[in-house]
Amino acid sequence: EVRKIQLALDVLLKRKEVDPKRVAMIGLSYGCALTLHTAALDPRIRVTAPSCCLRDGPAAAPSDSSGRMSILSSPELISLISPRPMHVQAGMKDNLVPIEGARRAIAASRDSYRGSPESLEFVDFDGGHEFRGADVWPFLRRHLKP
Repeated sequence: EVRKIQLALDVLLKRKEVDPKRVAMIGLSYGCALTLHTAALDPRIRVTAPSCCLRDGPAAAPSDSSGRMSILSSPELISLISPRPMHVQAGMKDNLVPIEGARRAIAASRDSYRGSPESLEFVDFDGGHEFRGADVWPFLRRHLKP
């Protein structure tokens, strides 16, 4: 799945209306895991906005052909993505990915994050397993200026 996203980027970035310096990836839940893993491997993704998948243990991940999950934790993936800007969301009432693990993961990530402090934004909101676009769009506009 990560490789397919990279191949899609290969095609999209050849289009004249797509600015390769303004590529972002956002994802909710499984899409969040894909966002973390793809951005960790592909520096063409300049800004990320993963929502509702950060854990303080092994990261949720797309499995490979053998069915294995990622051996990297969320903080390790974030360190591979840094110093690129990242807006992370977590719902305080999320029944699938508990907020406590997300808070510990983001706290651990701050030690290895090499970007400016305002480039790693964590928003815990009063909600469940959902994406909050209103919080993300200003962050993307700020970090993807032409």
